Amino acid sequence: MSESSESPEAIEPSVDPHDAVAASAAQTQSILWRAIVPTAIVGVVAVLIGVAVAGAPGAIGAAIGALLTIAFFTVGQWLLAYVLQTNPALAQSAALAIYTGKLLALLLLLLLLKDSAWLDDRVFGFTIVACTIVWLATEVAAVARFRGPSVVPGSGPDVVPEIRDPKGSV
Repeated sequence: MSESSESPEAIEPSVDPHDAVAASAAQTQSILWRAIVPTAIVGVVAVLIGVAVAGAPGAIGAAIGALLTIAFFTVGQWLLAYVLQTNPALAQSAALAIYTGKLLALLLLLLLLKDSAWLDDRVFGFTIVACTIVWLATEVAAVARFRGPSVVPGSGPDVVPEIRDPKGSV
């Protein structure tokens, strides 16, 4: 008899791609919550500092800065997760496009809010920087603790990926 009479399917367990999509969505949600909560806390502290430093314009600047940071990172994370679920081969290009889009949107907002008397621009800027540092630190920590596979079985170069919508249908 030959060395192995078993078919390759019997040797290698099959992986349901829907399980990988569900795991990816769960990981994205977990990372988001682990980043949103500490960033929101920093935002509240920044509002209190903004009131003490610059009064109402400082509080408004801190609140808008914190909300903007949370919104930008959350939207970026969800867009990238969507791309990873539908077509992982586009992940790097999509990440660059999302990053560029966020930078352009931030530039536009900064230009629009540049001479606002109702917003303290220094508190606004420092809040964005502080919230960004906290967000990135918690996101890196959450990803470092993730114990999922870094390579999904059955996704090698000889496998043609199926383009799926986020609900899992082909």
